[in-house]
Amino acid sequence: MKKGFTLIHVLIAIALLAVIISALCGCTRIEQTRKQLQGEFTGIPRRIELYSFNGEQLKEYQGNQTLIDFKKNNTIILVDGKRVTATNVIVISEEIQ
Repeated sequence: MKKGFTLIHVLIAIALLAVIISALCGCTRIEQTRKQLQGEFTGIPRRIELYSFNGEQLKEYQGNQTLIDFKKNNTIILVDGKRVTATNVIVISEEIQ
């Protein structure tokens, strides 16, 4: 058996380095996936504000279990088991501490 590095060893090292670099570049995507799973299972405290198109705040909701579903003409918001359907509004969702 030969001792030292062969072409296979070098190619494996390059492939491993490429995988590590691509994993580090995808940290934001991994963090978004983690947040999404956390929101689905344990909830993330959020404040959801509804505004009219002229800038007037219509309503504000706060809760731990929140879900926002944007449909064609309206938005369905689920806050701690309470369902709200809003039509023609601007929705701002913010995570709170």
